[in-house]
Amino acid sequence: MTEISRDHPVCTQEYAIYTPPIHEMCETITRWIEQRQTGGYIYGPSRFGKSKGIKSFLAKILNEKFDTEFPLMIWSHPTNSKSEREFWNLLLMASRFEFKNPIKPKAKMEAKYLFKQHLITLANRVKYNYIVILIDEAQLVLLNEWHWLLSLQNELDLEGYRLSIISVGSHQISFQPNFFARTGDAHIVTRFLMHHARFHGIRSLNELEYILEGYDKDSEWPENSGASYTKYFLSDAFDDGFRLTSLAFLIWNELIEKYNLAFKSFKPKSDQIEIPMNQIANLIERILKDMGNKSFDHLESNLNSQYISNILVQQNLTSQIWTTSTD
Repeated sequence: MTEISRDHPVCTQEYAIYTPPIHEMCETITRWIEQRQTGGYIYGPSRFGKSKGIKSFLAKILNEKFDTEFPLMIWSHPTNSKSEREFWNLLLMASRFEFKNPIKPKAKMEAKYLFKQHLITLANRVKYNYIVILIDEAQLVLLNEWHWLLSLQNELDLEGYRLSIISVGSHQISFQPNFFARTGDAHIVTRFLMHHARFHGIRSLNELEYILEGYDKDSEWPENSGASYTKYFLSDAFDDGFRLTSLAFLIWNELIEKYNLAFKSFKPKSDQIEIPMNQIANLIERILKDMGNKSFDHLESNLNSQYISNILVQQNLTSQIWTTSTD
């Protein structure tokens, strides 16, 4: 029996599978960039895969699309930043500015100036006059912070550089445009929150099959080994023809059953079925680890509806589906 390494991305959960909703999000952001929009936001429930999609795929897609190292900075907003000085120093930290020092944060004006110069350097390096800051967990951005970003955008504009702020967050961010418009800050909305798009969960059997193919074919570990995640964990069965995609119909039926159970007494906001991606990933990780090194015959005998259902119950899928439907 081949020992499964604890360093495998499936064991550490340090991996991402490209999904149709991630593809839609990246296509939307790319379109906004091509249109040189000054801002826009993507919203959707937590645990649907937004952050992993940004972290794992967005920069690569933009680099390929624009055939250069696209001037993109990704910032995961902290739970709070109590002052403008702290705000600019946090952005300096996130930008990987060479001379940042978290022990001795810089004064407000110095930190803002250095951050602005860092953005200009990113743009000049690839001969662009356009920079994108993507803020993850953007529902936490406060009104003061939007004003500070507005002043930065204005300063860059005067120097001939265009700054776009793309925000990604939970549904709460979609409440901000209406609130700002009603409280005298409509200009914040027109700059940063006019354009928006929904990030979805997994909506169909076809999308599930696409994801399972990611484990079967479009993944690799160790690097340059040619071994997909399915091949690594289920090597003998994989050689005998087993693929996770063969379980797609079985898994989808169990997901739909739990989805319907979640709304047995409550009507969802939408008729659209949406399964959280983290639940699908956790299920596949459990299958790969439970069935590691087992034969094709063993897999055929044990991978049944009861087995899948038990795992989904243990993952408390129905509660998460109901909770995210109200997110």
